[in-house]
Amino acid sequence: MGLFGALSSSLSGLRVTQAQMEIVSSNIANVDSVGYTRRRVNVVQNLTGPATSGARIANIDRQLDTLVLRQLRIETAGASYTDMRARYHSQLDSLFGAPGSVGALDTNVNAFASSLQQLVGSPSDPAARSQVLSKAQSLASNLNNLTYDIQLMRQQVESQIATGVQRVNDALRRISDADDRISNATTLSNDTAAMKDERDRAINELAALVDIRVTDLPSGKVNIFSTTGLQIYAGVPATLSFDERSPIDANALFTQDPATRGVGSIYLSGGGGAGVDIIRSNLIRSGELGALIELRDKTLVEAQSQIDDIAANLAGALGDRNPTVSATNGTNNGFDVALPDVLAPGTLAMKAGNALTIEVQTPTGPRRIQVIATDGNAPNPIPAELGEANANIVRFDRAGGFAGLQAAVAGALGPGFSVTLQPGNTLRVLDAGGGNQVTNVRASFSVSGLTGEGPELPFFVDAANANSVYTGSLDGVTPERRGFAGRIGVNSSLVSDPSRLVVYDTTPGAVTPQGDNTRPKHLLDRLKTQPRGFSASSGIGGGPTLTATVTSFARRVVEDRGAKATDAINVDEGQKTVLRSLEARFSEVSGVSIDKEMSDLVQIQTAYAANARVVSAVSELFETLLRING
Repeated sequence: MGLFGALSSSLSGLRVTQAQMEIVSSNIANVDSVGYTRRRVNVVQNLTGPATSGARIANIDRQLDTLVLRQLRIETAGASYTDMRARYHSQLDSLFGAPGSVGALDTNVNAFASSLQQLVGSPSDPAARSQVLSKAQSLASNLNNLTYDIQLMRQQVESQIATGVQRVNDALRRISDADDRISNATTLSNDTAAMKDERDRAINELAALVDIRVTDLPSGKVNIFSTTGLQIYAGVPATLSFDERSPIDANALFTQDPATRGVGSIYLSGGGGAGVDIIRSNLIRSGELGALIELRDKTLVEAQSQIDDIAANLAGALGDRNPTVSATNGTNNGFDVALPDVLAPGTLAMKAGNALTIEVQTPTGPRRIQVIATDGNAPNPIPAELGEANANIVRFDRAGGFAGLQAAVAGALGPGFSVTLQPGNTLRVLDAGGGNQVTNVRASFSVSGLTGEGPELPFFVDAANANSVYTGSLDGVTPERRGFAGRIGVNSSLVSDPSRLVVYDTTPGAVTPQGDNTRPKHLLDRLKTQPRGFSASSGIGGGPTLTATVTSFARRVVEDRGAKATDAINVDEGQKTVLRSLEARFSEVSGVSIDKEMSDLVQIQTAYAANARVVSAVSELFETLLRING
C-alpha cells in the first residue's frame, strides 16, 4: 500500500469515527426519550478488488432483543387489562362498602332487619313502626343509588371503548405512515432507525389497547394480527368503528342478536376480516379494550344482577304467600295444594311470574317440574336460566285458570302420575304406581293487599311503575327482576298507614290487635331464617342457584365484591411486576447507558486521533518528497 492508499484508509477511518461520534451523541441526547432505541454503527472493511482499502459504514443498527420485545408487547396488553379491571373492581368495592361498615349494603339490610326485631318487641309503638319504614326507605335508596352508579360506570366504559377504538385507528394510521417511509428509505439505502422507533412507539401504544402479534416482512414492513388471528394491518390499516349507545341502563345488554343489543359493538372494515363484529366474535381478549368489554358486559352486569337479586328477594320474602300444601296418603300418595286467591276464591292466586314446583322420583331418577305463570307475553319457551336449577320449565298462561294449570302440570308429569282438581280448586298431585313418587310440592303466590291475605304484605314494590306489586313477571320486553334494584321502593300505602306493619286482618270481629307481633315476627323470620333461591347470574355459589337467607346473601354479595377487588388488585400487581422485569431486560440491550456511551466515546476519540495522526504523517511525508524533488 502506497501513501495514497494509507491516506485513503485513514480518511475513511475519520469518516467512520465521525459517524460513530454522531451516533454516540444522539444516544446520549436521547437517554430519557420514550421509545428511543440505542443505535450502533456497524463498520466493515472496504474492499477494492481483493484488497482492503479502509473501512466503511455498513448500516446503523438499533440494539434490540426481538424475543423480549415480542413478550413485552404481550405483557403490555396484559398489564393494561389488569390495571383497568383493578380500577373498576376497586370502585365497585367502594360502592358496596366493607362488610358491616357504615353505609355498606349488608349494613343497611341488617339495619332493616334489626328495626323489625325492635317492632316484634314493641308492635304498638309508633316510633318502632316509624323506624322500620325509615330503615326500609334507606335500604331501597341504597339499592337505587347502587343501580345508578353501576349503570353510570357502564356508560363511562362505553365512552372509553369509543375513545379506545379511535386510539386504535390513530395508532394504525401512524404505523402505516411509518411503514411507507421505512420501505422507501430501505429502497434508497437510507437510515431507517428513527422511523422504526416511531413505528414501534405506535405499535406499543396499540399493544396496550389490543392483544397483538407482529411479524416482520422482508420489505421492512410489518403485519399485525390480534392474538386470536384477526389481521388488523397488512400494509394498509384496517379501520375499526364503534356504534356507541346512550343512555345505558340495566336492560341495555350485549346480545348476539344486533336487533336486541343495547350497547355498542366494534366492527372491522378493511384488513383481513372486513365486516367482522369483533365483540360478538370474541376477538379481543386482553389489553385495555379487552378489559373494558369484559367490565361492561360481564363484571358490571353481574354486580347489577347481585343487587337485583337482593331487591327481588326482599320483595318476595315479605310479599310471597306460600299456599297450604298437605300430604295425601292412601293407595296413591302425594300432595294437595290450595290454588284460590284468598281475597277472590274463584280466581287463581298465581300472578304472572309466580311458580308452582313439583318434585318427583321416577324409576329413571328425580325430576323437577316448575310451572311459571304468564299473562301471555313471556318467552316461549322460557329460558332455563330464568327458572330453578335442573328444572323442566313449563310456561302456563293464566288465562287458562284452574283447569289450565291442572292440564299443564299433568302434561309435564306425564304417565305414572295423577293430577286432578278437587273441590275448592285444590290441585291434587299423586303417584300412579310404577315406581313413581311425588316427593314435594311448593308454591309462592304474591299478595296484593296490605290486609286480608295473611301476615305477608307487598312491603317493597316497583316504585317506578305506579307502586305495582313485584311478582317476578317474565312478561314484557325484559324480565321484571332485571333492574328492579333501581326501581324498588317502600309501598306508599304502607307509609301512609304504618299500622299495617302490625294489623294484617281487618275482618269485623277478627281485627288484628295493635299489640300483636305476628306480622313483624313473620317478616323478620322471612328475612333472617327462610332460605330463598338466588340466580346463577349473581356469580355467587359456584352452581346454577344459591340458597340463602336475604340477610346472609347480602353479606355474601358485599364480601364477594371485596374479594374480587382484592383479587383484581393482586393480579394487577403481579402483572406489573412481570412487565417491569421485561422492561428492565429490554432496556439492558436497547436502553442508553451513559457509562457505556462515555466508554465508547473514549475509544472513538482514540481512533479518531490515531487516524488523524496517520493523515498528518502521510502529509509530512508528501511534503518531504516534494522538497526532495524540488
